[in-house]
Amino acid sequence: MLLNKKKSAFWVKLTASVVALAFILSVVVMITPSSVWKSAFERPLTSEEKILYDQIRVLENKIKLDSRDTTSLVALGVAYYDWGYYLMGKKKFSEGESKMSRAVAAYEKSLEIDSKNASVWATLGNVYFDWGVYLLFEAKDKKRAEDKMSRAIIAYQKSLEIDPKNFDVRTDMGSAYRYLGNTKKAIEEFQTVIRNVPTHPNAYYNLGLTLADEGRKKEAIEAFKKCLGLIPEGQGADEVRRKIAELEGS
Repeated sequence: MLLNKKKSAFWVKLTASVVALAFILSVVVMITPSSVWKSAFERPLTSEEKILYDQIRVLENKIKLDSRDTTSLVALGVAYYDWGYYLMGKKKFSEGESKMSRAVAAYEKSLEIDSKNASVWATLGNVYFDWGVYLLFEAKDKKRAEDKMSRAIIAYQKSLEIDPKNFDVRTDMGSAYRYLGNTKKAIEEFQTVIRNVPTHPNAYYNLGLTLADEGRKKEAIEAFKKCLGLIPEGQGADEVRRKIAELEGS
């Protein structure tokens, strides 16, 4: 019985100590600047990241006050996307993908509130598209890249259901089909754009890429030349000329 009493006394003291410690820690957390916690548990942020971090904190606080603030949700998605894209460019792939996931979550939350916003659907598609490109060419993860490209196409289709005359979005969707290896569907989308907007240089450029994928060199060269006639010098013109030279010399 004496042993039990000692145990009881011990647990009472321990519980009191834990409660006291929890109180102290809560006070410390409240009075310690967030930058201190950030530097203690994460790597130091670059100047570019600090700007994005501060933007995100402001936006998240606004969303806490109004969870249906779609303007802030979209801005939050943009900030997380910019951060993720920046990190991927710095070869910090795991961190970059984490930020991309948060961008997707912000856009999806906005679309839960307003599902008829064509621009947000298109932007969500762009996030998935760029994420897929990274997975395909940097991470060499074809399976996951195909998943992101498929999700991009779904988002682009949703956008086009609302705004069918957005031919920039249709061009992006065609590019996503190309990366999935569906060159037939990609060509159909690019040709649809060109029929409606004969002066759309990106549609001609991507059509050229896709025709080249299929080995249709003559048609690809023709598409690239039409693209070249629509863009000013210095705005990708050298890249288009290089593509033409490669096809003519092969």
